[in-house]
Amino acid sequence: MQVVKTFVSAALIACALPAIAQETAVSGIGSVDFEASDYLGTTLLNQRLYATGGEGMAEDAAMAQGSWKNIGEIHDLVISEDGTVKAAIVGVGGFLGIGEKDVAIALDRIARTVDEAGQTVHVVDVTTEELQAAAAFEGLPEIAPAED
Repeated sequence: MQVVKTFVSAALIACALPAIAQETAVSGIGSVDFEASDYLGTTLLNQRLYATGGEGMAEDAAMAQGSWKNIGEIHDLVISEDGTVKAAIVGVGGFLGIGEKDVAIALDRIARTVDEAGQTVHVVDVTTEELQAAAAFEGLPEIAPAED
């Protein structure tokens, strides 16, 4: 009889645990709402970036792609303390990495579109001259140690 009581008690506790877990769920942990336009950071990393040559973003991306220039690869993202992605670090210029410099490009300047093959591509409205004149990204400023 004692074995049956122990078994019934264990079964009741096991059934109650999911309810307890639901009550203690933390907002924003595992229950984040996503939009269809959201994408992962890995979608950007190591992807080629194309420049329109200052011609603006065309309505028909497939028609404009013939004039777009492959300007480099997205190496990294700069994320602010509040989680906002501020910029993409793009390796531009050079050949096979020789003579290349990293340039920070504000993420709101980079458009995402689909090419004629159905692949996602990233484009920025900039000229080669503007990229050559842009300051090289040398890294983020160091955080000063807290004073005692």
